[in-house]
Amino acid sequence: STWWHPCIIAGCLLPSPPDAGGGEIHQAPSLMVKEGGIAQLECSQTYGHDNMYWYKQQPQGMALQLLYYSIENAVETNEIKSDRLTARRLDNKVFCLNISSVEASDTAVYFCARSIEGC
Repeated sequence: STWWHPCIIAGCLLPSPPDAGGGEIHQAPSLMVKEGGIAQLECSQTYGHDNMYWYKQQPQGMALQLLYYSIENAVETNEIKSDRLTARRLDNKVFCLNISSVEASDTAVYFCARSIEGC
């Protein structure tokens, strides 16, 4: 199972994730960044699941785009090839996404997710 937690540059949605064994997933509140600035998004979980993901959804509500995924501490990219986006897994509970030289096209909902098994 995968649980989602969305964040949008210029606003953040913070629904309560489904309870699965008493753990929680947290993501930074709304973030507004000027063009050319740096956006730093951090997602943490109390579950300690090995698999974590960062997705992007454009304001038009298009399909989710998988940006990065992490199994244990290894970070992989799936669909993007950008020097401006980087991700790092600090430990088995924290997964960070950084966007440098922010552009208007970066305005989106950024979803952090975690799962027990890879998907």
